[in-house]
Amino acid sequence: MIYLRGKNKKDLKMIVRLMKKLKIIVTNVVGTTTGDETEWVETVNAGWNVVVGADHKKIVDAVRFFKRPDHLSDLYGDGRAGEKIVEILVNDGCLGFSNHCKTRNNY
Repeated sequence: MIYLRGKNKKDLKMIVRLMKKLKIIVTNVVGTTTGDETEWVETVNAGWNVVVGADHKKIVDAVRFFKRPDHLSDLYGDGRAGEKIVEILVNDGCLGFSNHCKTRNNY
């Protein structure tokens, strides 16, 4: 078991590199969540997180029997939202000083 706390950008990068190599993460935030509820219901429904509370047996069983889902869905998008927004604005003539923005009156 490892306890990690990032204090600066360098620490956080090291933590992310380590997390990518782990099979499972037990935490009170993501992974096998040791709280009684989570804000990350999408990840629970997708099988990536398990909410077990503080019950010792439930925690042990969740770790022991956790099966990583075969498919990683884009629950929160594909990380390209900014690119897509710029593409739409450029194609519609909304960037620059043009008054001919096709979507200007649609929002």
